[in-house]
Amino acid sequence: MFLIPFLLAATIATKADVPHVDPAQLHELMNKGEAIAIDVRGSVPFELGHIKDAVWLPLGLVEQRFGELPQDKLIVAYCTCKAEETSLEAALLLSQKHGFERVAVLHGGYPAWKEAGLPIEMNQTVEFEESQPG
Repeated sequence: MFLIPFLLAATIATKADVPHVDPAQLHELMNKGEAIAIDVRGSVPFELGHIKDAVWLPLGLVEQRFGELPQDKLIVAYCTCKAEETSLEAALLLSQKHGFERVAVLHGGYPAWKEAGLPIEMNQTVEFEESQPG
């Protein structure tokens, strides 16, 4: 696949250097076991819908939990930002500060994945307190 050599660049210098993958590419790589999607959004958006099998790793926890990610797979960050700002920050942290050589950002983020009709999961629960009529 032509994409893999490009994603193996040793060092990512700036946000402009972070590779982007489209939803179909990420889906294929995840199915082959070659990539992990990380959701860098907050807990509420994650619970309302996320990429099936994605790891929830909000930007604020990347510093504490980066060790939970495999170094031998492509790590693809995604969010819902218009220009993937949060995903780019996460990818740069993993690359520049923690030595991950294979990072990318999902082009279009979660909305693009969902629009493509690819598998999602929801942890949506609604609880109501029982109340007695007064």
